[in-house]
Amino acid sequence: NRLKVPQIKQWYQRRVRGSKQSFDLINNDEKVAIQVVFKKVPTKPKHPLRLTLTHPMGSAEPSICLITKDPQRQYKDLMKSHGISVARVIGIGKLKKKFKELEAKRVLCNSHDVFLVDERVLPIVPRWLGKYFYTKGKAPIKVNLTKSDLSKEMGE
Repeated sequence: NRLKVPQIKQWYQRRVRGSKQSFDLINNDEKVAIQVVFKKVPTKPKHPLRLTLTHPMGSAEPSICLITKDPQRQYKDLMKSHGISVARVIGIGKLKKKFKELEAKRVLCNSHDVFLVDERVLPIVPRWLGKYFYTKGKAPIKVNLTKSDLSKEMGE
């Protein structure tokens, strides 16, 4: 069936009408599954793509970790100068040295909501992050840190 959003709302209203629940898709704990169908089969991208939502899911201010080229200080200052709030900036050298053990990777994965990675180092990052990030659904999302409008690129 090809349902559109208004049809989904009508179905949900009919379902809720008999119960004591209010019609509120946002503040409800019920799961809603959406399937996207394409006319042509797209080529599978190698890395996850960013999808911008008009009404974001999750916390209002997610904890963001940015993985960059070395030196990380340069990118930390760059984020600050553009007014972009990033909880942590990790250089690829520090990622290789400090987060070798699985337990350190788990702590890193659980301490942030979103992981962004500079597209210049994206090909080598999966090897250093490991399987745990991908099974938790926190695969790093690529960003281009060389663009002039960084706030638009970072989704702020």
